[in-house]
Amino acid sequence: MRISIFVFVLAFVLLSCVNDKNHYSKTATGLEYIIVNHNKEAKKPDTNDVVTLCMDIVTEQNELIFTTKESERKYMRKIADPQHPGGSFEDALLMLHIGDSAIFRIDAYNYYKYTEKGERLPEKLKKGDKIIIRIRLDDIVETTEYDDVLLEKYHKDEKTEMELLSAYLQRTNTSTEPSASGLYYIETLKGNGIQAIAGRLVKVHYTGSLIDGSVFDTSLGGRPIEFILGNGEVIAGWDEGIANMKAGGKARLIIPSKLAYGATGTRGILPYSTLIFEVELISVQ
Repeated sequence: MRISIFVFVLAFVLLSCVNDKNHYSKTATGLEYIIVNHNKEAKKPDTNDVVTLCMDIVTEQNELIFTTKESERKYMRKIADPQHPGGSFEDALLMLHIGDSAIFRIDAYNYYKYTEKGERLPEKLKKGDKIIIRIRLDDIVETTEYDDVLLEKYHKDEKTEMELLSAYLQRTNTSTEPSASGLYYIETLKGNGIQAIAGRLVKVHYTGSLIDGSVFDTSLGGRPIEFILGNGEVIAGWDEGIANMKAGGKARLIIPSKLAYGATGTRGILPYSTLIFEVELISVQ
């Protein structure tokens, strides 16, 4: 037991110390990596699998930006499809086996914009910088176990939801203040068409995701959704958020459960789920 603990500590010391650009290998996608501990015979995750991770993110000057050690719970991520070219965090996770430890060098702007869906870069970083992600993949979580963990620890009440939302806002460097109702409206492209107002028919393309990054619904590739704004045909967070927009505009809506599906949830969405929507207002009639 003492030997295994020693090996575990030594592996993470190595993760913390290695940070030489000349040591990185590169995948076909452009991902720079160093494998510290390799368990070739162990299972590898696939897209949509949930994994538990031990992870630090630092600058190239070794300044800490994020660490899972501060979390009181297991740190779990659902693996999405790679979110950008040039070597993504998702590419990194898909390289690893259970028990593998590795270091990845990733473009900071791409990570925070596309993987974390962040509003801006952390203060220690600027566009063009790289981040160093030191990571160990501890396990692949069974779907039933993941659902049980989510219900028990992450979706039990509004207080827990607000704690998770606060951590999400910090992780994504979101500085926008919520409205009086609790909605976070972040304009990503200003529209120059007709203002959306209550009583008008609006057409909207959208992608909806959860705080863990997993997408639960999208209209992309199909027809935009149509509804009368302010008529209660959609969740309250949508009625409020779309009313801030003009046709042609795009925005991110961070919607607490009290403005969405509340304490009961709905099919595919657990109780007390904060929802993140990327929306584009196609037209107002």
